[in-house]
Amino acid sequence: MPADTLSISQETIQRWLNDHDYTSGLSPYEHVAEKHPFDVDPSVGSDGNIFGDFFQWLGNVPSVVWWILLALLLGLAAFFVLRQVDWHKNKKRKAADDDDADPLAEDIYAIDDYVGPIAQAEGNGEWAEAVRLVYLATLRHLDETGRIHWERHKTPMEYVDEADAEALMPLTLIYLSVRFGHYPADQALYQKTVALRTEIEKGGAHA
Repeated sequence: MPADTLSISQETIQRWLNDHDYTSGLSPYEHVAEKHPFDVDPSVGSDGNIFGDFFQWLGNVPSVVWWILLALLLGLAAFFVLRQVDWHKNKKRKAADDDDADPLAEDIYAIDDYVGPIAQAEGNGEWAEAVRLVYLATLRHLDETGRIHWERHKTPMEYVDEADAEALMPLTLIYLSVRFGHYPADQALYQKTVALRTEIEKGGAHA
């Protein structure tokens, strides 16, 4: 058998080893083997790895940023809670102001005993105040005897419709004229309100 005459000089082999294209051809996956298995390829973009990139970004956010965001969220929640509390307070305050602003919203139970205040107003010649007190004392009597159901938001004319006393109508008109219409009251008008009150409390003149 003839001897193999194929021979390659050492110079040729060294030239091949030094040739970059040659070595790359021999080990086409060499660069892949050197990579860490968990390294992220920067060439991978939004085509299927959006969430992975997002969570990777979250992991790189400094902790101080999270504390700042938490403080902002807590401050925002506290703001809305306090705003809600203020809204309820303002609503209650507005309702109270509406009651105070209503000229007809008088409290018949603000005075425990009308005898003394009525006598004082009469003695001082304060006839308008005396008329007012006689009317309020009459409503107090009607409420305590169950002939009306007093509520602060009701108007005087509602009590006229509710009560069974016909004399309450002229007494109410006198009260409204003097109290809010600034009609001049005198002793004669005051004595008339006293007579109407007596008639009502005795249960006379029922409708």
